[in-house]
Amino acid sequence: MASDEIVWKLRYQNLNSRLYSAETAFRTFLERSSGDNNDLIPITLIDSLNSDVVKLSKRLTLKLDRLKIVCNALKWQKLLTQTGETSEEECEKWSDDIKDAIHLFKMESNLIMTDLLQQQNLLERQVSVLHQSYHDWEKPKTSKKHNPPKKLRSFAHAQSKNLPLEVVEFQEFMYLTKKHQQEWSDAEHNRFLKIWRCKKLLADLMTTTETEFPSKFPEEILSHIDWYKHYLAKKERKAKALKEWKDRREKKQIEKFKKNVQEMKDKEVKWKLNHQKIIQQRNDKVLNVFSWKIDKENALKQAKDEEKKKARQKFMLQRKLQQKKAQRLKMIINEYHEKKRKLDQEAEMHNDKTRSYLEAVMQPREITKNFAKNWKRDKLIVNQRKRQIDEKFKNKLPPKILAKNKVKRDPNRIFKLTKSSKAKVNDKTKLKKNDKIEMLTLSATSEIPHRKIPSWLNCYNISKNFPME
Repeated sequence: MASDEIVWKLRYQNLNSRLYSAETAFRTFLERSSGDNNDLIPITLIDSLNSDVVKLSKRLTLKLDRLKIVCNALKWQKLLTQTGETSEEECEKWSDDIKDAIHLFKMESNLIMTDLLQQQNLLERQVSVLHQSYHDWEKPKTSKKHNPPKKLRSFAHAQSKNLPLEVVEFQEFMYLTKKHQQEWSDAEHNRFLKIWRCKKLLADLMTTTETEFPSKFPEEILSHIDWYKHYLAKKERKAKALKEWKDRREKKQIEKFKKNVQEMKDKEVKWKLNHQKIIQQRNDKVLNVFSWKIDKENALKQAKDEEKKKARQKFMLQRKLQQKKAQRLKMIINEYHEKKRKLDQEAEMHNDKTRSYLEAVMQPREITKNFAKNWKRDKLIVNQRKRQIDEKFKNKLPPKILAKNKVKRDPNRIFKLTKSSKAKVNDKTKLKKNDKIEMLTLSATSEIPHRKIPSWLNCYNISKNFPME
């Protein structure tokens, strides 16, 4: 971790030093260009240096921004890894620094992206133009009209746009008179030049040329001398015009360079002002956002307090209503419990009465029902047994006994009380005048009177064969 931080710091220092050296070189160059016009560097070198400086400054600024981001990230990572306690102010400072760094990075990336998009659009336009031109070249020519050839313009007219008039006249003169010699050979013209340098008078020059060139006529020699005089005069005028033209061009180039330098300075000043404006706007925006956040937090707090107050009031109202409701319910429940207790007491009294009545009335009924069921069954068994006995002792019994036994009997007499049982019941019964219910109690089924087996049948042991229980 520490080694990486040291490496990044060294890179940052190296880039800072390179940027500083480039800026100093560019400033010295600008001072020289604005001060002395004689010590100027050629314009091509200036343009190349200007473009190189701009490119290098862009690259260095990008690298510096990246290095700043990396160093800040390492610093914040180191601070976050520390185990010690951090205050809220430090955390807020870190968060503000992080936000500023992110905002700067976004702005620079947006500027780079806009430049790249502009270059891309320009390249796309150029490529589209080239494609269109290639497409046009590939198409066959369909024009049937015969266009006559255009007249060739003179050399002077072609060069008059860029060169001065004296140079154009000299070139036309040379073109018309067929170069420097005017149909003289090079050797002859060189010999003529030697004589021209030595002899300045016309008479001496004529005599020497006639002796030197016996094959030439004096008229030819005079025409050549006149031509050479015209040639020298036009050459001097051409040299002066070229010198003036070069001076003017150099002045224009110097003025243009100064103007470019001034424009660059103005652009730099404008960029600084715009940068300051952007920073000021960003700071104002941050302050506005911060104040807006504070206002929003205060408004939220007030709204929460109001909501809490309303909720508290609502809760108190609901609580009062619930208390009133609970009191009413308590009163109703108490009344209900009292009514229920009274009804329970009445029901218990009624149940006691009904229970005593059932014990007095229903128990003997059940006993009599069971007895009736058993009696019917026993009666069937007794009749079957009698038949068996009659069949068995039919011939043994005397006819008188058989006639006596054929007596009709009332079966309901078994359920009727005898005189002694009636007396016992009268002693045990109690009449209740309020309920108007006669309570009857019987001790057991053994108290109900039964008719016993006649004694005259005991000799046959009927009790063993037919038990009465």
